[in-house]
Amino acid sequence: MTFTEAAALPSHELARLLRITPPFNPAHLAGINGATYRGISVGLPSWLERVLWRQFAKHFAPNGRGFNLRVVQDTTAALDAPWRLQRHRDGRAQTFGPFVISGTVHGVELDYSIANPVMRRLRDPLVALDAAADVVIGCSLVAVGNRRLATPSFFVLGRDAALTRQHLGD
Repeated sequence: MTFTEAAALPSHELARLLRITPPFNPAHLAGINGATYRGISVGLPSWLERVLWRQFAKHFAPNGRGFNLRVVQDTTAALDAPWRLQRHRDGRAQTFGPFVISGTVHGVELDYSIANPVMRRLRDPLVALDAAADVVIGCSLVAVGNRRLATPSFFVLGRDAALTRQHLGD
């Protein structure tokens, strides 16, 4: 399944895939040199997408950590069109939401406990839709103690060599 095909799936189908897809090796996310994925939010109310974002990127580093990157929002372009990172005035990419990539009993999870207080309770379980982890889906959960509370937020990630070059070229 391609990034574009997965992004067209409704939330209930993404939830089903998260339940039935076997775990994968988290090392496939970053590879040897790190990798950046384009991301698309699925399931959020449209008013919330306008306030936050629909398009984003996630960078996975070989050291088991990563972070989110802001991208220029272009809802009129096709999902497979080139994406551009948002930049600070000095040219650095705008990053937010650092996370640790962890393997759990249930699979791969992004743990935002190292992030700012707003994102600290977020956990994103992930599954890969292909052996190379080129297309990955996830959802956002809120951690309360040992429990995970569901949110309406699902997302699809697609490995993007051009975004990786844009980011690592910083």
